[in-house]
Amino acid sequence: MDNKNDNVMEFSYELYKESVEPLIRYKGLRSLHLIIGHPPFVRNSNGGFEPLSLEMEDDAGHTHNFRFQKITGHWFHNFLNLMFMEYFGLEKEDAEDTLKLYLTGERTQQIFRLDSGTLIYLRMDAGFTGSGMVLTAVPVFEPKLSLPSKIVSLGELLPGLVLFTGCYGSDRAYTMYSLLLAILRESPKKVSIVEQVPSYNIDFVKDSLVMRRIAFDPKTTYFSELLRALTTDVDIICLDDISDPKAFEAALKACASGKTVFGMLGASSIQEALDSILLQYEPSKREMIRYQLSV
Repeated sequence: MDNKNDNVMEFSYELYKESVEPLIRYKGLRSLHLIIGHPPFVRNSNGGFEPLSLEMEDDAGHTHNFRFQKITGHWFHNFLNLMFMEYFGLEKEDAEDTLKLYLTGERTQQIFRLDSGTLIYLRMDAGFTGSGMVLTAVPVFEPKLSLPSKIVSLGELLPGLVLFTGCYGSDRAYTMYSLLLAILRESPKKVSIVEQVPSYNIDFVKDSLVMRRIAFDPKTTYFSELLRALTTDVDIICLDDISDPKAFEAALKACASGKTVFGMLGASSIQEALDSILLQYEPSKREMIRYQLSV
């Protein structure tokens, strides 16, 4: 801590491991953003950004709200390297090699599974290469949502397209996976999940159930993984974003081939979501899409 009167301190790996990661898991924070020249900031449950601050006790046992210094390039590189070794369990040489991949832009994102079962999603966007990263702790899926039996039975209507709409932070992903779990409890299904960023670490599939969890990684694209899912012998495909016309058409093709597709769209209603997709097509093609949807 550099200035006790101002409650400013340097952010550290230890603080992340002990304080921030639990906040992301249990207090609704979506992610932690670290950018050189800026103090750490987080995305909250409403989708907005705010500076990271923590309530901590000083040596005298008094509670204070601490804010953080701006991140330097030297600190940023050391933080990443230490996290690879201490948190993700990489050997020193592997950690250094991994760090180089990120800093040169050869790798931009990766998912790490901790011994506890928690998933950590690390991303360094191309525009931020060497200067910034986003860390997201993905909580274990523990559904508590009560779904009506009529909704659960929808999953038996194969094939079909089931859309989940809502703004960021509206629990549409939670609802989708709750429905998936309810269906799987009724009858075993083969499932593929295609996600750009994992929402939950799903560990509820046991024994007779087959789960292919397809998560975004540096060597693939969302659309390529979606196409792979279409050719896989599965009953249900879960997509965390079908707002792109190519992804939407792929979802319709999957339905036509006998699969059920769960898809998420950022909109306040199904009608608004469909309108936003149809408007991306040329007028001559909209009627064909409407026909496919009606079928």
